[in-house]
Amino acid sequence: MKVHELFEEEEVSILSKFGKHFAKHSKFYANSISAANVILTSLEGCPEEIDGSALFGSNHLTSLKGGPRKVTGDFSITGNITLTSLDFAPEYVGEYFRAEDCNITSLHNIHKHVKHIGDYLLLKGNPITSHVLGVLLIDGLRMIQMDFKPVQHILNKYLKGDRDVFACQEELIDKGFEDYAQL
Repeated sequence: MKVHELFEEEEVSILSKFGKHFAKHSKFYANSISAANVILTSLEGCPEEIDGSALFGSNHLTSLKGGPRKVTGDFSITGNITLTSLDFAPEYVGEYFRAEDCNITSLHNIHKHVKHIGDYLLLKGNPITSHVLGVLLIDGLRMIQMDFKPVQHILNKYLKGDRDVFACQEELIDKGFEDYAQL
C-alpha cells in the first residue's frame, strides 16, 4: 500500500483531525501524519514537506523513496523490519529522527541524505556494523542512540564537542572500530 492510497481510506489518522487534543499533550502538530501499523509498503505520494510530524512506524517499508524531504517535527519509521537503509530519508527533520527496530546495517553517506536533525537520531535495535562517521556532518544533531555503546559514546562525545570528523575517525580506529570509522 502507498501513502496516497491511505488518504482514500478512513483508517488513516491524520493528526489535523485531532490537532487541539495533541497540541496540549505532545509535540505533534496540527498537520502531522500518522500512518503507523497500516501495512504501508511505500512512501510514494507523500507530501514533500510536512509541517508537523510524520509517523510511519510498524509498517512494511523497504525504502524511503517518495517520502517527505522536509518534516518540521519528528520523523519515525521505527519497527519497519524490512527497511535496511536510510537512503532517501528526509533532508530536514526538525526534531527527533526515529528509526529503531529496523534492519539498518550501515549509515553509509547518511550526511548526503540527511542535512539537518534538530534533536536526536534514535537507531536502537538495528544491526549497524559500519559507516557511522557521517552523523557528525548532520547539522543540529545533538545525540545518537544505537546498540553498540562504545561507538555511540565516541560519536556523542564529538557531537557535543567540536565535531572534528578526523579526530573522531582516528579515535574509532585506535579503539579497533575501523568499519565504523567511515563516511
